[in-house]
This record gives sequence, C-alpha cells and structure tokens, in this order.
Amino acid sequence: MDDTATTSAILDILSSICLSSGHSNVKKHVSPSSLRSHLPHVLPQSTPKSVNKRKLSNSSDPLILNKSPKVNRSGGTDPFNKNTLDERINSFNILNWSFEDDKLNPLECAVNGWQCHKRKNELHCHYCNAVLLIRLNEQNDKNKIVTNFLFVEDEEAEEQFFKVREQLISSYLRRLRTDHYPGCMWRNSNLDIELVRKQYHLKISDMNEILEQYQGNLENLIDHQDIIMLKSYTIDIVNKSQIEILQAYNSTNLILSMVALFGWELKQQKFGSKNLALLKCHKCTRRILLGESENLDHTEPLKSVSYPAEISNEDSDINLLAEHEHWCCMVTEFNNLKGYEVVLRILQSVSLSDGYESMEVEQDHSYTFDSTMALLREFS
Repeated sequence: MDDTATTSAILDILSSICLSSGHSNVKKHVSPSSLRSHLPHVLPQSTPKSVNKRKLSNSSDPLILNKSPKVNRSGGTDPFNKNTLDERINSFNILNWSFEDDKLNPLECAVNGWQCHKRKNELHCHYCNAVLLIRLNEQNDKNKIVTNFLFVEDEEAEEQFFKVREQLISSYLRRLRTDHYPGCMWRNSNLDIELVRKQYHLKISDMNEILEQYQGNLENLIDHQDIIMLKSYTIDIVNKSQIEILQAYNSTNLILSMVALFGWELKQQKFGSKNLALLKCHKCTRRILLGESENLDHTEPLKSVSYPAEISNEDSDINLLAEHEHWCCMVTEFNNLKGYEVVLRILQSVSLSDGYESMEVEQDHSYTFDSTMALLREFS
C-alpha cells in the first residue's frame, strides 16, 4: 500500500469512530478530536515554560459533550470586541493547553470564537455552547514523538506519521469554523475572520488605551523593581534611538522601561506552598518565572497550582523580545509596525507634545510679563 492509501486508510478509521450514549440508542458521530478516553494517549515528560505539567484530575473523565444547540445570545454579540478576544486568548495556559504548533495556536482558536476550558485541550464556544476536543501528540519534534497509532521504525514510516498529523491539524483548523452550532455568529459565512484578527493588534488609533496600560504597568514595575532585578536581561534588543525615546518619556531604570515596552506585566502565583513572582505577557500566553517572593502589593494573583514549579537556575540573560510566542502581536508586524514599535511611536509622540506645551506656556508667560511692563512704563 502506498503512502497516500495508508494516510487515507488511517484517516477513514479515525473519522468513522462513533460513540453511543448509555441512555440512548442513537449513535453520535465523533471525530478523533472528540475522543477523551477511547484512544490511548502518551504524555511527554518535558516541562515547558518552567512548570511541570501533570495529568489533570478530570482529564480521564467520561466523554461529556453539550448536546444542546441552543445559542446563548447573552454571551456577547460583537465578534469584533477586542476585550473579549483578549479574554479568550488568556483562557489558554500551560495547564489546559499542551500544543505548540505554528498554525493551531491560541490566537487562531480565539479569533474563531473558542476559549479553552479548564479541562485539558477542550475548546468551548460561550455563544452557542459547542465543544471541540483537540487530540494530537503534544510534541511536533520528530525525535520526541511516541505515536498513538504508528510505530516509528524507519524514515518512511516516520514521514508518513507526520503527514497524517499535518492533515489532522488542517482538519482542526477547518473545524474551528464549522463545529459551531447552526445559528452561531462564529459560523456565519459573512463573518470575516481577518477583521476579527485585526482587533488583536496594537494600533496608533488606540493611543489612549495603550498609553494607560503602559503607564500603569510601568508604575507597578517601579514599585517592585527589586523583584524584577532578580534576573538579568539582554539590553541590545533596543537601539540607541529607542532607548532615548524610553528615557525621554520616563527616566527610570531602563530595564523597567523595557519590560513595560515589550508588554510584560508582573504577576504572582502560588505553586504548592510557594508564592512565585513572574512576568506575563498581556497579549500572549508566555510567562517568565522570576523567583520566590512574599505577597506582592497591587499585583494580580493568578490561579494557584497545587504542585511546585521548577525554577531554572540558569544565569543566561532574559531576552524580553524572544520570549514571546511567535504569533504574539508585540513581536509580529501589522501595518508595517510590530506591537512594541507602536508603543514607542506613542511614547515619542507624547514626549514631543509635552515639550511643545512647555514651550507654549513659557512663551505666553514671557509675552504677558513684557506687555505688563510696557503698560507700566506708559502709565509712569
């Protein structure tokens, strides 16, 4: 059997699997992504992003699908609302999302109306209550994968496996649109997903909002700079002119300005009995563990985790640019500007405006004084 026939046979087997309800004689068609416990699943032993991953307590529960196609119109009716888009993206974290794929990522899921449930790799639409379960090998590295349905014994078999995996990913990408219930706004053929994606990016027109977020974040970083400086950071990711813009806006420690510029916010989270300080990007799912700390004032606590985290003792500098997800708007271009470059443009504009206002005030004051003295001389 050739490669194409083998691939087709495997996909036919996976797509033909059906589950029958214990309370009904009606069979429900379920794709490979909807199987929670019927296919064997091998978890890797790697520990991404400095936190041990474990099997969640409810990850082996029987398959439960919301059978109701009822549309929840109270769940928000504006697909272009950027705040709810950010909320959907932030629902993905290292505890409930285990895939690192260039195409099937939290942003792609979120712009199609899905957010991640606390159960691992389970997507929910809060508008129509649809559920989509993603079942893939968690590693896409050829040297690390242990497949569920194919023994990798030679290069030909290995390539065949990855071909099947790519086809499954393509199938999931299509289902991000089609698995919503009929009547759901996310399934509407007239909805332009690229216009939804546009809301995710930083834009000069959002100047006030971006400036408020930057300023509030910077102030909190200054208040807790001892925690931030527990680590060392790469400086050469910003050039001389960019440094001048940052320091013209605020003459505080350059590192703190850089942390704020690249969108990292200080958070705290309990891992077991330890309270850890970390940096979290407010536009993607990445986190940087800083170290153990006391409770931090005015710093948002993230959901606690019952098991301890692994904290790297590496002395290498943190690259605040490279630490982002590859799809993060802080480091990807939109209208020829990366997200952090938009922030720089806004900071530069504000600094120049303040300078002009100061000049105008001085000129007005000088003119008033001279005019007054001239009048006094005339009266005398």
